[in-house]
Amino acid sequence: MIKASPPELSSDDLWELVHDHKVEGLKDDQSYWPLSTLGRCLTPEVVSRSLTVPEGPKNAFDRWQWRFCPHVFRRSELEAAPHSRLGTKHILPWISHGPVSKRVAEDDTRGGAFGDLDLKAEFVAVKKLRGGREDKFRQAQREADQLRLFDGRLHSHLVTLLATYEIEGEYFFIFPYAEHNLEYLWDEEVQPKDMQDAATVRWLSRQICGLVGAMAQIHEPRKIAPGKYGRHGDIKPDNILCYRTHRSYGWHLVISDLGVSALNSEDSRSNVPGEAVPEIPGYRPPECDVRGGSINRLFDVWTMGCLIFEMLAQVVGGMTLRDEFDHKRTTFFMIGGGRTNVFYDLVELEGGSFRQSVKAEVLQCFDTLRADDRSSQYIRDVLTVIEDQMMVILRKDKTLVRSTSNELVKMFENLHNKCQQNEEYCISLSPPSLPIATKEPIAVLVELNKRSLNQVQKRPVQKRSGQEKNSMDASKMKELGFVKPQGGTDGGQLGIPG
Repeated sequence: MIKASPPELSSDDLWELVHDHKVEGLKDDQSYWPLSTLGRCLTPEVVSRSLTVPEGPKNAFDRWQWRFCPHVFRRSELEAAPHSRLGTKHILPWISHGPVSKRVAEDDTRGGAFGDLDLKAEFVAVKKLRGGREDKFRQAQREADQLRLFDGRLHSHLVTLLATYEIEGEYFFIFPYAEHNLEYLWDEEVQPKDMQDAATVRWLSRQICGLVGAMAQIHEPRKIAPGKYGRHGDIKPDNILCYRTHRSYGWHLVISDLGVSALNSEDSRSNVPGEAVPEIPGYRPPECDVRGGSINRLFDVWTMGCLIFEMLAQVVGGMTLRDEFDHKRTTFFMIGGGRTNVFYDLVELEGGSFRQSVKAEVLQCFDTLRADDRSSQYIRDVLTVIEDQMMVILRKDKTLVRSTSNELVKMFENLHNKCQQNEEYCISLSPPSLPIATKEPIAVLVELNKRSLNQVQKRPVQKRSGQEKNSMDASKMKELGFVKPQGGTDGGQLGIPG
């Protein structure tokens, strides 16, 4: 006796069974089946009737089920960004896409905890990690961990990671899409005439407070990682994102790119050698050239000071003044063997010793900004904080120190409160009450690390003089709400009124 073959399902029958199965409670993100088990996983009817699925409908279903079931990235306001491992057949929830990093997303790809960001925009940014596969894995895990720890849930001026995913060893991060970075905002949006409006100056003050506050949260994340100390390591205009907001000025500045950040314990918080920093111009701190110098939280304080200084140059004199200052401080520098725009000098003294100092050209730029009749008292006070608390060459005996980020938060909040309470403080355009006295660079004797010493032996170093002296008047320090001691610990200590 010949056993009859079980009847085959047609394409219509197959889709009908799929529909029936989904009606029984299958969710959209669970509505795909492995091709090998398709004929026995749809409904109990398939098994009980011993039906078989022909290859044509089975293959068609395998192709089409993915198109109807795009992957959904979900995140609540209280949880960290989820991670998804996807296959090549998964359909991502992008309706369309433009440039590499920009995608048009469906509503379900967004989560919460974005501060006052405007989420009516439908775009998200997708970042793909570059490098070899092993490097990608380590870098992805490290950066994702940092982004999940330091995001918009912790502080509204930190970038928010929406989700991460991987496809066959390729790693991707999803962020809210930022229209611009700070460089664009300087060039296209913030013009000197805007600073004659108190609301705009208060916006500037609020953003400076926010950026410094976000840096402080990275440095000491007490609420989420007690006993740990973090650092960003790459604060610069390209890493400050600009989001549209509902507020009057319309921009919200956010620190991004934590790819080189780190979180360490008390014992190891300063264990990365400064000479490991690439030989690049710009905001590079002076300790990168010094033996025993390290990439720590004070590294970020210097770079944040450089960033805020350039912000002030932009808002007072526009791109013209900022470019003028950049040109003035672009001088010969031994690291890299050419002209660079770093903010400090390295000079060789008689007998082969070396001293570092803030460039005289940079101090002249500070004086130019102070003397500019377009500078309000708020601008001048911020310049004082940068010059005396942030852009400081560190001495080994710690008699010259930078302020910690938490101390800076209190200083800038003090200035912001003055902006809120007194409109004249924001926009009064008048010469300074006291004549501007040109300061000599505060020079500090240093011992170079091996890399810098090798550079010195290859190239000549300019010889300049410099004297050590305090650069902030005591009465001015008291007026700003802090006093500077002659000693301190890592980052210095300030006697700030409670």
